[in-house]
Amino acid sequence: MVKLRTALPVFLSVTLSVFLATTLLTASAMAQISKEDAYDIVIQQGLNGIVEGKTILVMSDMVAANTAIQTWKGPINLPDAEGWFFFIDDHPFANWEHPCRYVFVDAETGAYTEIEARVPPDNIGEMEELARVDVPEASAPAEPLVFPKNGHWYAVNAKAYAVIISGGANAYNNWVRYWNDSSYIYKTLVNYYGLPDKNIYVLMSDGTSTGLDRHHYDGSYDSSPLDLDGDGDDDIQYSATKANITTVFNALASKMDRDSYLWGETIKDDEFAAEVNKITDHAGMIIVMEQCHSGGMLDDLYAGVAVTDPPRIMAAACAYNESSWAMGPDYTYNEFVYYWTAAVNWAYPGGGAVDADADNDYMVQADEAYDWAESHDTASETPQYYDTTSFGDDLSLYFMTRRCNVQSADQKFKFVVKGKGGISYGAYVKDDGIEGDVWQVKAKRIRPRPKVKETTTCDGSLDTWSPAAAFSYDAARLKVKNIVTYQQGIDNFPARMNVRFQHYSSTHGTKPTKVIQKAP
Repeated sequence: MVKLRTALPVFLSVTLSVFLATTLLTASAMAQISKEDAYDIVIQQGLNGIVEGKTILVMSDMVAANTAIQTWKGPINLPDAEGWFFFIDDHPFANWEHPCRYVFVDAETGAYTEIEARVPPDNIGEMEELARVDVPEASAPAEPLVFPKNGHWYAVNAKAYAVIISGGANAYNNWVRYWNDSSYIYKTLVNYYGLPDKNIYVLMSDGTSTGLDRHHYDGSYDSSPLDLDGDGDDDIQYSATKANITTVFNALASKMDRDSYLWGETIKDDEFAAEVNKITDHAGMIIVMEQCHSGGMLDDLYAGVAVTDPPRIMAAACAYNESSWAMGPDYTYNEFVYYWTAAVNWAYPGGGAVDADADNDYMVQADEAYDWAESHDTASETPQYYDTTSFGDDLSLYFMTRRCNVQSADQKFKFVVKGKGGISYGAYVKDDGIEGDVWQVKAKRIRPRPKVKETTTCDGSLDTWSPAAAFSYDAARLKVKNIVTYQQGIDNFPARMNVRFQHYSSTHGTKPTKVIQKAP
């Protein structure tokens, strides 16, 4: 399923449009204009007397002639005169990049100059705030652990990894909602899916520094808490820099294999894709992006990924030429990623059940999470989706599905299922080849002794999962070796098939089952 039709590079050049207007002053008024008078000119000429819904800042002191205001897209040059520099954010709850204005008022003549841009000044944190949108900030509630539909599918890949990256550019632009988004996703991965803390890499703002890097809507700042899930352990390990992104993906490239998944200063789309592409041996990636223009990242991320390669499924909050938005009325989270996380978490923050499981198989696949987020996102943004292998209806954060390239009828695919307590699990097969193929599943219980062997078969239906090759064991500690082989049919090789192990338990305290794929 391909829902993204077009994507272009995200990093757009700053377009400058300059408007000039001159305020005529009498000779007696030719004294240097004060900051307050300059602000009045801005309100009347730039805002038509309306400041509501805007964030307006000013440099505390006048700027010299030909001052260059630095931004992460390069300098913006002010006029050849001494005067007052103002910055107007017309959409304060859109994420960068989005429309904004650089305004200069000549201190001698009152001439008004306006420059349109899409990025803020680098020194915005040093500017004096004159107007902002007053938002009562709501605390992000603790996420409850919700088990939907009277039960839960358990299966956690021991070598599954996640990477959470939240930059914020600088302290002023690093809004509290970015931390809330990251915390919500982190809690979902740990509390709901059982992913170990050590398998989650978090790169956020200034990392472990105690500096005041998180901006609240009342204008105050604090240091981003390092504990994202409230368990007393620090979860943020790195600052969000290009060097640290390289460090993390280098580490993952050496750790990951075909049994691993990846949750999918400025960094360009091709630079980020180059880091992701270091991970060549894996079972699949899910990439979710909330940033402005995030849809423009997708073309580089799927470029060169073949249908036969491990699947890479990507969801983005907006198109390449759009801003992404915080979610009103309290702007505690960003809108798209809020609904995406709610879908895979089966619950909104603080409660309220979510059922994005459209096919009623007790889990939310990547395409279902995207569909839920897209259908509930009411912001002025167009979510994007791309699936390199049409595998989005199989891949989920449960890390249970394995995509196998079959070269011959006698090829064996080995899986080990581990768990605790009474376990009933099924091996399901979905064939990418021809209707009518039959697959054999052999299960050999290694622990506890005595060893028990079982053999069963299942049809490899096209586009739908086969009835389960079911096995049930009751043991304090369980280890079962499974071998899946192509048994008979009319397929041509090489072919592909997908194997999914699911363990169902209505006992919420049962430890998650681990499914580990062994090399053929």
